[in-house]
Amino acid sequence: MADQIKISALSSDTPVDTAVVPMVKSGITVKSTWTTIKAFLKTYFDTLYPSVSSGVCDMSVSFGGNSVGVTYGIRQATWQLVGKVCTISGYITLTSKGTSTGTAGIGGLPFTVKNSLTYYTPLVLWIYGITFANQVMGYATPNTKSMALEECMENGAITPLTNADFTNTSGFMFSVSYVIE
Repeated sequence: MADQIKISALSSDTPVDTAVVPMVKSGITVKSTWTTIKAFLKTYFDTLYPSVSSGVCDMSVSFGGNSVGVTYGIRQATWQLVGKVCTISGYITLTSKGTSTGTAGIGGLPFTVKNSLTYYTPLVLWIYGITFANQVMGYATPNTKSMALEECMENGAITPLTNADFTNTSGFMFSVSYVIE
């Protein structure tokens, strides 16, 4: 049977960092400070549970990688990171789509998406003021901090959304969970 440690009672109900804590290990009394015990327990429990953090970020809409003249009515996004999985939800409304042209994208993810083909994570989207054929969809793009927006035709062909699909009052809500690098 492995050695067992027994912690003896403290002289006060609430230990302070400098309190000396007597313990018995294999019949021998040893002493440690409460600070040392807390540090050991923190290190131990940090290995059992994933770290959690959260925040807000500024997302942006781009066309062909640029956002010249794009202005927003609402541009809100919040994220939470649990271990290596980031979940982000946001709401973006445009007051001008600007003058940039090309493929539409959403930038500003707080962390880089893991770089592997298996990490193309689909978005949940709610949109208005955006034209598309049959089905609109999007995904978090590996090895970037951005998301792609596409449409799927009845014949199964997939094409990217472009500036021509947006109006000056387009908007969307989105949510995605993705693995980070």
